[in-house]
Amino acid sequence: MIMEKYNMDYVFGNENRKAYMGLAMIWIIGYHFYLVHSDFINHYLFPVKFLFRNGYVGVDIFFILSAFGLCYSWERSTVTCFYKKRFIRIIPLYLVFLVLCKFLLKADFSYWDVFLQITSLSVVNTPYTHTQGINGEWFVPAIINLYVIFPVLFNLVRYLNKRFAVYGVYIVSMCSILASGGASSFISPNYIMRLPIIVAGILAYLCIIENNKRKLLQIFVFMSIFYLFVERKNIMLSVPLPLILFTLNELKLKINIKWLCFIGSISFELYLAHVIPMNFIQDYNVAISALILFICTAVIASLLHGFNLLVSKFK
Repeated sequence: MIMEKYNMDYVFGNENRKAYMGLAMIWIIGYHFYLVHSDFINHYLFPVKFLFRNGYVGVDIFFILSAFGLCYSWERSTVTCFYKKRFIRIIPLYLVFLVLCKFLLKADFSYWDVFLQITSLSVVNTPYTHTQGINGEWFVPAIINLYVIFPVLFNLVRYLNKRFAVYGVYIVSMCSILASGGASSFISPNYIMRLPIIVAGILAYLCIIENNKRKLLQIFVFMSIFYLFVERKNIMLSVPLPLILFTLNELKLKINIKWLCFIGSISFELYLAHVIPMNFIQDYNVAISALILFICTAVIASLLHGFNLLVSKFK
């Protein structure tokens, strides 16, 4: 496996990837802030309304970059190292976050709810796997579930890509159909609708190691066109996302913004941290809310990051 045949480092390389992760996380937090103060933003901040209200695209950026990174890691790690690194990164931080929610927000959840979350069983929509009182309840189980199923998903996509070669682009279309159909009634819609994005990240990796630049472009173009026929208005902005990332790489743009790369490197801490102040800023005006959100998120994320550095010694 020689990735240097076609260099995708301008998007998927370590530093640029962190920068795009940082942009994605800022966009996600902005979107959640918009949901709290949508009336004010719609009336008085109309020029930025479009950006704020479409921050869910940040989640798509996060997933496509994560999928590519998981491919790279899976091919270069043992099974034990692959899972150990990721679960040590996610689960301890998430448990600390739940403790903070319990004490700071008086969150009402049970040990069974926590079990469903950290085993990712809560992404399945049944009366027995529905959790209550846990903030941001779909995202973390979705990430954990992606880690759990990733080896199977990666090998399946790689087999289909190799077996059907030219028709590999249709893998994405099948996933799109799945994401827009009945599967969303059984699995968390927020998660299943991102399956095509995840598969696109895997296909990008496979095309790169095959040095098949043309096929990579075909996949991204086909996926962008196919999304136009999926009846989900809330993913329309993600239509050109893979093609945009490909174009950015072709332009060889490097993002040398250290603070943005740092935000990307602690994106998970920031995601967890911002959920807590988001629960009590609705009673304040936009300016005060933004200040509270910034300060509380920075403090909590710093504490979580410090804890993560301590835990990372056991990787």
